Amino acid sequence: MKLIRWIALSLFVALAAAGCSGSDGGGEVDRPAKATTTTLTIEQEVEAAFRKYLEVGEDAYLRLDTARLGEVLAGARLVAFSRDIEKLKADGTPLVTRMEHNYKVIAGDLPGQVMLRDDVVNHSVLTDSSGKALEPDPNERLIEIYTFERKDGAWKVVFAQRSRPDSQ
Repeated sequence: MKLIRWIALSLFVALAAAGCSGSDGGGEVDRPAKATTTTLTIEQEVEAAFRKYLEVGEDAYLRLDTARLGEVLAGARLVAFSRDIEKLKADGTPLVTRMEHNYKVIAGDLPGQVMLRDDVVNHSVLTDSSGKALEPDPNERLIEIYTFERKDGAWKVVFAQRSRPDSQ
């Protein structure tokens, strides 16, 4: 089980908070805000893309559904992530992702690429189809490096690497 979890988590680490908006049902009509143009920095764009990646990935692992992965992944990373979800689906073991994230955008080595480093504490576990955990909380510290490229008008993860911090 640890090998399956390590493979699954090496392809994706997830827990994203989703926000909601809209009317509170109090009978008042929402009025559209005045149109403003806000220019985001590349760092802000990549941070938003990372949050979406976490959300889509969390959902894919939980539902064992690859349908939305192309929104946030590209190239070989998309193929590998999809293959991993299909393996978990065949085993009937969804992954419930729960992570503590501490990330920042860092300079990329190649033009057109942006990298993000995420120092995480992993609490994700494989479950059976009823949602019962099949393993204890790993409570492990990890360092994950993601490479983003702009593909089809959006920043997408094209490479990810995971390591454990030095235990010194």
